[in-house]
Amino acid sequence: MAIRLEVDGVHCGSCANRITRAIQEVGPGARVKVTVATGTVEVDAALERAAIVAAIEGAGFSLRKAA
Repeated sequence: MAIRLEVDGVHCGSCANRITRAIQEVGPGARVKVTVATGTVEVDAALERAAIVAAIEGAGFSLRKAA
C-alpha cells in the first residue's frame, strides 16, 4: 500500500535519512522515498498510515497542515 505525506522540516539529506530509518524501524521492508525539495514522503509498505505518521513524528518531524 503506497502512502504519500507532506512533512514539515525536511531540509536536507540528513533529514531524509532520519525519516527513512524511522519508518524502516517499524517496517523493515518498507520502500521509502523522501523528496527534500517538496518535503514529501512516499512509503510503500504493509504499514498503517498511523504507524508511519508516528514514526515520522518520533523522528522529530510533523505533517504539513492542509491549507
